[in-house]
Parts: sequence; C-alpha cells; structure tokens
Amino acid sequence: MQQGGEGVGGATAGLHPGHPLRRVSDASPEFTACGWMFHPDDGFDKARLAMLLAALQGHVVRMKGIFRQVAGAWLELQVLRQQRGGG
Repeated sequence: MQQGGEGVGGATAGLHPGHPLRRVSDASPEFTACGWMFHPDDGFDKARLAMLLAALQGHVVRMKGIFRQVAGAWLELQVLRQQRGGG
C-alpha cells in the first residue's frame, strides 16, 4: 500500500486521517446512494463497526465495504436486504 494518501490511481488524494469524504448521488427516484472514502491510515474497531452496521440493517437495502481494522487486517462486508414479494 502506498503512503501519503495516494492510494490506487490517486483515489485517496486529498484525504486526511480522521476526515472522510462523503459522496451522495441520486441512483433512482426510489433510492439514494451514499459512499464514504477514508484515508489509508484510518482503522476501524471490528466490534464497534459490527454494532454500527447491525443498527443500520432494516434501514438500508445494501451495504458493502472494505475496512482496515485497527489491528491492520482488512475486513470485507456486504449485507443485502431481502426484497419482499416476487421482485
């Protein structure tokens, strides 16, 4: 991994530790997409992250992410809410 917030293709250029960037876009009339980008030095506590994501379930249709844990390991998460009905 590169240092200095450069990341792959400069995707994290301009990011600073502890100051994520939020991107919101209108994906459709029914849904809004929101994405967060974190500095490579930001790390997440696995237990606290799990509690946050559990609290969001039922309020979002899809969540996914790759998070760097405080311990340095990477954690990939994806949660899809089951759609009701035949669709």
